[in-house]
Amino acid sequence: MALAIVGGLVTACLLLSQGVHVMRKGNTRPFFQESGEMSDLQLSLKPGARLPVALLYLIPGAAILGLLMLALLRSDRPGLSEWLTDHGFELAGAIFLFVYGLVAILRPQIVLRWIASPYQDPEARLRSSSARSFIRVLGVILSAFGLYILKTL
Repeated sequence: MALAIVGGLVTACLLLSQGVHVMRKGNTRPFFQESGEMSDLQLSLKPGARLPVALLYLIPGAAILGLLMLALLRSDRPGLSEWLTDHGFELAGAIFLFVYGLVAILRPQIVLRWIASPYQDPEARLRSSSARSFIRVLGVILSAFGLYILKTL
């Protein structure tokens, strides 16, 4: 049961992220791939086509989240709301660490841009492969720590 819930949440988050990516960038390549990896297959969408294509991702993602919330509300588990109020801060922190770690693993140049933005020449640090590798390792550590916190809750 827990595997189905986690799988549903991950699927919904991926669908919603892809829908937001299509709306913002206007192309249909996966949001976690760098722009240079699929340069010949990138499909740029015109502004009028962005919304229908994005809705193909956003509607199923929202439907999955809605079904999970409906199942949560209909379950007659005593103490579930009390547990959520007691452990809400830890749950939010663990999810933040896990998601930030995933961003660092999948898109290390974004994290490097966040870190290097106050400095004078941030573009020189973005091209460094050792910096990207270091950020990916930190992402693995943060994701593992977030999963550990989720496991102990």
